Amino acid sequence: MPALLDTVSSRLRGAASAVAALSLFGATMPAFAMTECTAAPERFFVGDGILYVSWLGGGTGVINQADPDFKPTLAVITAAVLAPKTVVVRYAEDNANCSGATAYNIVGVWLVR
Repeated sequence: MPALLDTVSSRLRGAASAVAALSLFGATMPAFAMTECTAAPERFFVGDGILYVSWLGGGTGVINQADPDFKPTLAVITAAVLAPKTVVVRYAEDNANCSGATAYNIVGVWLVR
């Protein structure tokens, strides 16, 4: 019986170590907080190194020209205005207010059919 208890105890210690290691690993992983909003672009402004988008129903988004996604985002927004289509815009900020007055940082955009 003592040998069985030693085996069980050893396995529990090993499992506890594995759980602790996974917890530590999870604590060091970066958070990918963001917000996605469905909206139709009402108008947009390009100048001063930024693309500024105003959405129908409220809300605004902005992306800097230095961002590698600037040109593709501009193309999608232009297509959405001309079509007219709805987009799903992804903001860098977590819990962004989709129809609020704050201009949030655009990190991606989907053109919706």
